[in-house]
Amino acid sequence: MSDLAQIVQTYSDALEQLCDVFADPSTLSLGAVRGDVEKLEAASRKKAFVDAAFAHLCVRENAGRLVGGTWANDYLEKELGLSAAEAHRRISRAKDLFGPKPPPPEEGASPPLFPEEAGESKDNGEPARKKARKDSQEVSAEKQAIIDRELKQLTTHAAHERPGIFSRAMKEAKTRSPEDLRLTVRRMVDRANRKHKPLDNPNAGFDKRGIHVSPAGPDGTRKMTVTLTEGHYAQIKALIDANSGPGSNVDADSSEDTRLPAQRKFDQLWRILTQYEHGRQAKNRGAASIVVSITLDDLANADWTTKFPTNTGVELTCFDLVRLGLGGTADFVLQIDRATGVPLSLGRTRLASVEQRIVALAVQGVCAWAGCTVPTSETEMHHIVSWLRGGTTDTPNLTALCRRHHRWNNDARDGSCGRSHVDRDPETGRVGVVAPDGGIEFNETSGFHTSAWSRLRDQGRIMRPGHPPDPLVFPAEAAPP
Repeated sequence: MSDLAQIVQTYSDALEQLCDVFADPSTLSLGAVRGDVEKLEAASRKKAFVDAAFAHLCVRENAGRLVGGTWANDYLEKELGLSAAEAHRRISRAKDLFGPKPPPPEEGASPPLFPEEAGESKDNGEPARKKARKDSQEVSAEKQAIIDRELKQLTTHAAHERPGIFSRAMKEAKTRSPEDLRLTVRRMVDRANRKHKPLDNPNAGFDKRGIHVSPAGPDGTRKMTVTLTEGHYAQIKALIDANSGPGSNVDADSSEDTRLPAQRKFDQLWRILTQYEHGRQAKNRGAASIVVSITLDDLANADWTTKFPTNTGVELTCFDLVRLGLGGTADFVLQIDRATGVPLSLGRTRLASVEQRIVALAVQGVCAWAGCTVPTSETEMHHIVSWLRGGTTDTPNLTALCRRHHRWNNDARDGSCGRSHVDRDPETGRVGVVAPDGGIEFNETSGFHTSAWSRLRDQGRIMRPGHPPDPLVFPAEAAPP
C-alpha cells in the first residue's frame, strides 16, 4: 500500500470512528467534546489545501478526458460528485496557489498595492507564494471561497493585483471572521480597481455585468441580483419610473392602489418583459417561452399546492400559472396520454418552431445526459444518429442535450477516445448515455422524474394494452390566419 493510500485509509477509518462517537448525541455533553471538536475543525481546514492541490493535478493532466469531457471540472463533477460552482472554486484556488505566474502589469501601470506579497521577495525567509500556500493550510474552505468571490470583482486593468491581494487575504483570513474577511478583501479589491481604472475607459466595469438568481426560498420566492453599469441603470430606471406611480401598469380601473412602491416598480418591469415576449411570439410564429406538461391525473388531483413541471426547470403552482396568464400568447400546455405516453394535445396550435422541444420537455424535462439537471429551455436539440451520417430530423431521432454535453457526445458512436454517446434504448424507449464498453446509463435526476412521461411510467400507466387513449384536454383548433 502506498503512503497516500495508507493515509487516506487512516483518515477514512478515523471519520468512521467519529461518526460512531456522535451516532447518539444524547449520550454526549458539550463540555466533554467541545475541545476535541474545535481541534477537529482546525485540522479540517487543511482539506481545502489538498482539494486545491488535487484540482491543480486535474488541470495539469487534463482529467476531463477520463470521463469523456473537455475540462478538469468535468472530472471533478462526475467522479467527485461536486457541484459546478464548487469545482470551479477549487480550480480557481489551484491557479492562485500553484498555477503559472500571471503576466506582468502593462508598461506604465502603477506599482502594486502589496509589492511584497505580489512578488517573490522574502517574507519570514520564504518566497511570497510559498508563504501563501502555507497560510492557506490554516484557512477553511468557506473563507477561501469568500476570497475567491471577492477577487472576481477585479477589473481587467487591475487583474495583475490578484496575486498580491490573494496572498495578503490568506494572511488576514487566519485571524478574521468570515464576515470581516469579506469586507477586508472587498476594500482591497475596490482600492485596486480605483487605482488602475484608466482615464480613457469609462466602462471599465462593463465586463462585470451579469444576473445571478438565488435558489427558491421556503415561501416560493427567489432573489435576483443584477450587476450593471451606470448607463444601463439609467436606462432601466427611466423605463420603470415612467409608469410606476399609483394606479399605473394595472389593467383594471382601481381608485385605491394598495401596492407598495417596490411592488409597482416590479409590475412595471414585468409589463415591459411581457410586451417584449408578445412581440417575439409574433416574430417567431409561436416560439414558446413557458411549456407546462400535464396529465389528466394531474388535473383531477390538483390542489393549490400541486406543482407542474416546465421546460425552464421551475415547477409552478396553479397560482403561478394564473399570475402568468397561462393560455395567453406566450405559453403552452402539453397533455400526455396515460395509455401511450405520447403527446396528445396542446393549448395552442402554432407549434411548427417548437413542437419537438415540447416533446423533449414531456419525455425528459432536463438534458438527456446521465446526471444532468439543465432544464430543456436551456438545451439544444441533438440528432441521436447525426445528420451527417444520415440521421433524420424527426422525434424518434431527436433528444435534448445541454450545450456542455452536446460537445461531449461522440457522434461517431464508436467509443473512440473513451467518449460516450446518447442512444435510445430499444426496450424502454428512453434515451441514455452509452459508454465505450456498451453499457447504458440513464438520467435519474429529480428533473427527469418530474416530467409527465416519467410520472406516467412510474405509475405503470404507459403502454397499457387495450386501454383507450385519454380524451383531449385541448381539442385541435384551426391555426390563426
